Amino acid sequence: MKRIILAIAACIGLSSIASADQWYGDRAYIRCNPDVQRAIYDRRVTSAYDHYMRYGQSENRVTDGRCSAYDAPYWFVEQCYLLRNPDVRSALRGGDFLSGWHHYRVHGQYENRAIECK
Repeated sequence: MKRIILAIAACIGLSSIASADQWYGDRAYIRCNPDVQRAIYDRRVTSAYDHYMRYGQSENRVTDGRCSAYDAPYWFVEQCYLLRNPDVRSALRGGDFLSGWHHYRVHGQYENRAIECK
């Protein structure tokens, strides 16, 4: 019975991505989401795909490796964001994110992080 439930869960998980060919592999996912590598190392998830299914999909994380972590819009000033959010600055140094914009896209916008230089 347990195997059947796991098989059904796996099928549902695969179908939740628009199509299976949209998963470009763990390497591509980790390239755009370096915090996932730490989650795997800390055994919070078993793989990049596991992270995507649990968290990344609902967070609209990039799966194809073509991340725009450095292509922030005009209204986002990296230096201000890092100044107002010193924990993000530490996370960048630790390699958890590629840039302040990357952090903001993944977490900051949902946490109502300050982005202005005031």
